[in-house]
Amino acid sequence: MHWNHFVALGDSITASVGDSVPGVESLRWADRIAHALRRTNPGLRYDNLAQHGHTTQDVHTRQCPEAVALRPDLVSILSGGNDVLSPHWSPPQYRDALEALFRAFRKQGATVISFTLLNPASILPARLAARTCARLQEAHAIIRDLSGQYQCICVDCWHLASTHDPRIWSADRKHPNALAHQLVAAEVERCLHLATGIPA
Repeated sequence: MHWNHFVALGDSITASVGDSVPGVESLRWADRIAHALRRTNPGLRYDNLAQHGHTTQDVHTRQCPEAVALRPDLVSILSGGNDVLSPHWSPPQYRDALEALFRAFRKQGATVISFTLLNPASILPARLAARTCARLQEAHAIIRDLSGQYQCICVDCWHLASTHDPRIWSADRKHPNALAHQLVAAEVERCLHLATGIPA
């Protein structure tokens, strides 16, 4: 089995690569996955529809219709950072939007890659880190539950030890840098192989 069309959805973590890092190629994690998949399927189509600043509801209402029309067989959905940082953070609304995304693509028979988010505790002041990480844990409980329900391949960035290093963040302390994208891509490849036996 080979995937024929990979579509990446989400916010800035998927839309851009962040700061460059000496010795690391400046490629988005999703671009790296597309390159890896083309080793076994050179004809793979790839579309990155992610947009800076999008919440999960934005991903559902603004990115999902275009993605569904493309009928991909592999979809990544990395979203939640902007939801968690919003003063209007609502776990029920987040769950509803994420479930609608999972349902739309699983209904089409696509493999869905989901994600827990990177741990920002190493770069945030203690009080802000505590509040942000508490919200992230709420989001992660939803992600893990829905990922199991919809049989998604869940990439657990939160527990990936290398992503707790402050050196993976850009100077703006908001976006992961090129090293983080390399680490996330490697974990996605590992999870795809474990779940399917298909080398990425």
